Amino acid sequence: MIGTLACAPEWEMHSTTAGQGAFGGNLDVGDYQAGAAVYLTSYHEGGLVFVGDVHGCQGDGEWSSVADESRAEVVLRAYPEPGDPLPAPRIVTPDRIVALGIARPLEAAAREAIMHLLRWLVDELGFTRREAYLAVGLNPEFRIRVYQMTVAYSLDYVAGASLPRAFAGLSS
Repeated sequence: MIGTLACAPEWEMHSTTAGQGAFGGNLDVGDYQAGAAVYLTSYHEGGLVFVGDVHGCQGDGEWSSVADESRAEVVLRAYPEPGDPLPAPRIVTPDRIVALGIARPLEAAAREAIMHLLRWLVDELGFTRREAYLAVGLNPEFRIRVYQMTVAYSLDYVAGASLPRAFAGLSS
């Protein structure tokens, strides 16, 4: 999995270690792996994509600030997508759609992820607000995952709200 994946942020960052936002950054998202499409907000011509902090494995939350840091060869393809800036990165895996939330405390990150998913369902995937609300509230396949909850640095917590692709109306 890729620990840090980002486009150059809108403003100057002190460190890529602590940088997080709609542009991506050090998020330690376990779903950033082979076969996933990751959507980031780009603020600069060409996106200026960078990648690093690759992990051979890591448990959800990266609680101890330690993962299996690994050497890796990463192949990425980047394409511009039209649309408004995202509130946080999005991921489409072979099985699920995932909307991220980045905040402190953890409840705020989870709430942001859920709100991000709801907006995605309504604004882009054709759900009514009622259908989206019911999907998140009643679908037994709805998941909240905590990707990063490390106590080190000034990192915000990262949560993801997800549904199966098929339920979201996306074919595999």
